Formats: sequence, C-alpha cells, structure tokens
Amino acid sequence: MSFEDIALLVPVLLFSIVAHEYAHGEAAYRQGDTTAYMLGRLTLNPLKHIDPFLTILLPIMLIAMGGPPFGGAKPVPVNPRNYRHYVSGDIIVSLAGIATNLALFVLCTLGFVFIVFVGHAVGAGVVFRQGQRPHIAIDKGDVSRRSGPQPGDDAIGPAAAAHVEDALARPNLHLADQGTRPVVESAVGK
Repeated sequence: MSFEDIALLVPVLLFSIVAHEYAHGEAAYRQGDTTAYMLGRLTLNPLKHIDPFLTILLPIMLIAMGGPPFGGAKPVPVNPRNYRHYVSGDIIVSLAGIATNLALFVLCTLGFVFIVFVGHAVGAGVVFRQGQRPHIAIDKGDVSRRSGPQPGDDAIGPAAAAHVEDALARPNLHLADQGTRPVVESAVGK
C-alpha cells in the first residue's frame, strides 16, 4: 500500500469511526442516557474517540502484513438503565452506528456517481480497474478530433495529468494491454 493510498484512507476511516461512535452516543442521549455526554464523548473530536491499539497500532500492523486496514475506536459508554424505554432504547442505540455507516456509504456513493457524470460531461472517462483505485483517462480517438483546449478541460485536475498524458501517448488505450481486467468503463462517446 503506497503512502498516497494511506493518506487517502486515514481521514476517511477516522471520520467514519468517529461518526459511528458519535451516533451511538447521540442516540443514547436522546433515549435519556447522559453517560456519554457527562464523559465528554458526545463530540466529533477524533481525539476523544481514538484508542491507541484499535485506532493506531492494529491498522498499522495489518497494513504492514499486507492485510486490509481494519480498526476501531473506544466504544462510547452508555448505561441502558437510563433509557426511557429499556428494550427499544437499547435497539435504537445499537442500530444508530450501523445506520450512520449506511448513510455515509450512500452519500459517498452518490458523490462518486456525481463525479463520474461530471467527468463524462467534461470529456473525461473514469476507468475502474480490478484491484486499483479509479483514475481518469481520456479516449484518444475523441481527443484527436478536438481542436485546441475545450471548456472544462481543466476540470479533470492536475492529479489526473499523468494518466491523461499516458493515455494520449498510446495510439489505442486498451486495458488488457496493461495486464488488468476492466470492471466498469465510462468513456467519452460511449
């Protein structure tokens, strides 16, 4: 796993873990339990939720061994005896973290789909390769028919410049030539 991959994963995973734990605490608070609030854990501040082993050491060890980055945070303390309705309160608090994970997944998926549509509209295609992060490439056939810069050309950003140059340097960009199997391809004019 490259440094770039780690730099992209750490903020996402940290925010997801903190949002998950915050959701448990907020749900407990709404059910009548003030334990998390009294202990200062009803916050989105990641420093309050970081566990030295689960949040830092475990992911580092797994990445070093070639495994998937996996970790956790300090569980938010709750006292079910303080819930207004013990059984339903316990179910609500338990499901709050899962519901937050699902909501984050849906929001990120919608955002990613939006980026793909914007990329398609500005003349870029997003190529998904098995086992790799998506990257932006431009279909050579479409680019060669254009004359000069087009509106929106700079929208693909400097991060994609290397991939664009690589795509333009090849007469025909075939994913099979690169030794990878395409999973999904959204390219210009298709």
